Amino acid sequence: MTKVIPIDEATGVLPVSGSKVKPITVIGTDAIRNTFDERCLEQAINSRLAPGVSHLVLNPDAHAGYGAPVGCVLTSPSHIYPGPVGFPDGIYPSQQVIRSLCTPRSGRVRRTRISMT
Repeated sequence: MTKVIPIDEATGVLPVSGSKVKPITVIGTDAIRNTFDERCLEQAINSRLAPGVSHLVLNPDAHAGYGAPVGCVLTSPSHIYPGPVGFPDGIYPSQQVIRSLCTPRSGRVRRTRISMT
């Protein structure tokens, strides 16, 4: 089982075993840190080990997502990624796009080119 090590009252670290990378910072009291399930912590470790990721922070509201935990922040030497997952309600971005393209009367998808910039 993955274990968060308390640092102070509202901060802990999640070591990334077998690796020489910086541990994951976990924000929240013991009561909050104990609510993170194993899947969320495993996703945090896997995300931390992704190429280019130099640090990962789990916020108090973090929970398992689609690959990376919802509620984490990733950093690289040149970027901060404050919400790598998003859509915690189980709605993929593509589903939202499809829903927005449906006509109210027919429910059919209109064929439209979408720019995701």
